[in-house]
Amino acid sequence: MKSRDDWSYSDPTKKHILMLSGGIDSAALAHLCSASSVNVVGALFFDYGHESANRELRASRRISIATNIPFEAVQIPGLKYLYHGLLPGDYHPMMAECRTNDYFVFQSIAASYALLRGVNSILVGAIKEDTKLHPGLKEFLEEFGRSLGKLHGNDFRFITPFIDIPKAEVIRLGMKLGLDFDNTYGCHTGTAIHCGICDGCKKTSNCF
Repeated sequence: MKSRDDWSYSDPTKKHILMLSGGIDSAALAHLCSASSVNVVGALFFDYGHESANRELRASRRISIATNIPFEAVQIPGLKYLYHGLLPGDYHPMMAECRTNDYFVFQSIAASYALLRGVNSILVGAIKEDTKLHPGLKEFLEEFGRSLGKLHGNDFRFITPFIDIPKAEVIRLGMKLGLDFDNTYGCHTGTAIHCGICDGCKKTSNCF
């Protein structure tokens, strides 16, 4: 991973939108942006009616305050119910989250928001483990950004500084940057105490 001094997105004349979930990965990216003087003009959180939305929202607000990044919450709760009829077998709340949490949905909305604000860059806290579930994720975001740029006549980009970095290294970076992990939330159940069973909890606990 490049050092903070070598990070190529710290040009103060370039504006960025940060996608913020309340989890460790996007929180570490927010702190990296703050430490690197990256000009992040807004952080977007998406509430699509998932079980952990309220706690993730509060975590995202805490992170935005800690990093001095303006915060916006996008409410699209109907998205969860739209997908209910597409779920196989018996419904389980975390199944809806997995099915609706498609990258193209939220990135499309974030891109629309960014373009309305005259911003041509979106920062995404995707990490190496995310490419196991979505093997073509890195290429998709690169191509999607180029396609949007062609459509709007600009150099639009989705920037993923952690895409080739494992979660354990992102956690170590967060520690170095002073990230307060109590400000984050990554459990899919939405309970006050992390369940330790869901995929989000397992991925995190295996790295500490």
